[in-house]
Amino acid sequence: MDFFDRLAPDQVHDRELHDLARLHLGYLAEAAWETEQRVPGIGEYLMVRQYNSFRPCLTIVDVLDGYALPADLHDHPAVQKALALGSLATTLVNDLYSYTKELRSLRPHVNLITALVHHERLTARDAYLKAVGIHNEAMHRFEAASDTARTRLPDPVTARYLTSVADWIDGNHWWHATNTGRYTLPDFGDHPQGEPSP
Repeated sequence: MDFFDRLAPDQVHDRELHDLARLHLGYLAEAAWETEQRVPGIGEYLMVRQYNSFRPCLTIVDVLDGYALPADLHDHPAVQKALALGSLATTLVNDLYSYTKELRSLRPHVNLITALVHHERLTARDAYLKAVGIHNEAMHRFEAASDTARTRLPDPVTARYLTSVADWIDGNHWWHATNTGRYTLPDFGDHPQGEPSP
């Protein structure tokens, strides 16, 4: 944070602290599920993943690129909607690529797939494919929300920011897909090349 504070104006510092606090609220909710040995419903799970998400990374793409998105543009509901959907989509990518690693964990781990298996009584394969569909819907909604924000806020800095957010989301997917020492997709045995693709 000391390094970040040297780069970031106060408004960006404050929004990043806010997002980091939200991240820890998500951690607390997930700790409660583990303590209670409870699998949350799908809606509750997706809501908490809005908190425990990659949003703190998306928030600072402007500062890392050498500028600051003004508060009136950052806080606009159209931009906030795009950020919320983008952070959800990136986090669901993590669920999809972490699934096989988490299956090998010593303690049960709640992710979107296990929540779908538990509450919708789906097979692991069907739950995984449904989770891919939920991710894809979030991505399509992020793209549409970004287009809406660009239209409603035609300032070039808004377009620059949203392009950087989209680039980060793409890089996040690439990182998960190529970091095969840590992440692998499940092989359900009936897909071309053996791996479903989010």
